[in-house]
Amino acid sequence: MVRVALICLAIAGVGACGHPRSGSSTLSGGLEKGPFVVGSSVSVSALDGNLQPIGQLFETQTIDDAGRFQIDFAEAPIGPLVLEGNGFYYNEILGRLSDAPIALRGLVDTRTDARTRSTT
Repeated sequence: MVRVALICLAIAGVGACGHPRSGSSTLSGGLEKGPFVVGSSVSVSALDGNLQPIGQLFETQTIDDAGRFQIDFAEAPIGPLVLEGNGFYYNEILGRLSDAPIALRGLVDTRTDARTRSTT
C-alpha cells in the first residue's frame, strides 16, 4: 500500500493507476484543510506519462468527519494519479463549517513515490 500526504491541503492516498499490475490495492487517506466533513467527494483519475487523463476515473466519498476515504481496486493499476477532493471543511479557527465548499488537488506517481510522500 502506497500512502501520499499533501501538506496543508492534505489528500492522503494509496494505490496506483495507469498500467494494471496483478493483485488488489487500496487507496485510503484523508482530506484536510481543517477536516472535510462526511460525504465530501473524492475522485482519483489515472494519467499517462504526459499527465493527460486516460479515462480511468474512480470516485468515493469521505466516510467520517475526519475527512477519511478509501477506494479498493480489484486489480492495482500503476502510474501517475491526480486526486481531487471537494466539499465543506471544519474551520478550526472559527469553530464551524466553512461558508463554501473548496476543492483540493494532488498529484502522485505511484511508480516512483515511496510509502509516504509529501508535496505542496
